[in-house]
Amino acid sequence: MASEAGQRIGQALTEAGRDERETALLVLELAVGWAAGAPVGGAPETGGDGADALAVLSALDEALAEVPALAGALPVLLESARAGGRLRRSAEEQTAGLAAPAERVTAERVRLEGLRAGEAELRARIAEHEELRREAAELERLTRLAAQAEALRAQRTEIGARLDALRARDPRGAGGGGRHPAGTGRHRAPAA
Repeated sequence: MASEAGQRIGQALTEAGRDERETALLVLELAVGWAAGAPVGGAPETGGDGADALAVLSALDEALAEVPALAGALPVLLESARAGGRLRRSAEEQTAGLAAPAERVTAERVRLEGLRAGEAELRARIAEHEELRREAAELERLTRLAAQAEALRAQRTEIGARLDALRARDPRGAGGGGRHPAGTGRHRAPAA
């Protein structure tokens, strides 16, 4: 279908016998028919991330952005052609019918951009939350280490106090530098 539509558009562009305006409108007709099949290609049931559908929607939005210019040219064309009431109404209805989807697509694009901004903000908050969690875990670890260090200091103080008490009771036997028995500075040999 796509190659057939492309071939027909190519033929319309190269055929003689029509003026530029007629050729442009024929190509528009063929292109709209060709483009009408594009949105059908990406069904939501495929489970993809929607990137293809988003690209099609973006292209449709850009194409429909030209509809107001086309609609603006319609009154002049209708007057120049001295179109009858039925043809005039039909052309106006068709143009209005194109303008409504263009407005909806534009509104959806604005909504999508808002959602993207919201997504970016949420991702930033999630990253900040993760960083805060890491910092909190590190603070908890440091708090535990500080408590352990305090307990170790208390134990060291306790051991030091016990050593001082032992030295005070027996300056010779507690490694306090006292003299050994018999004044030799040596231990006696055990009796045999």
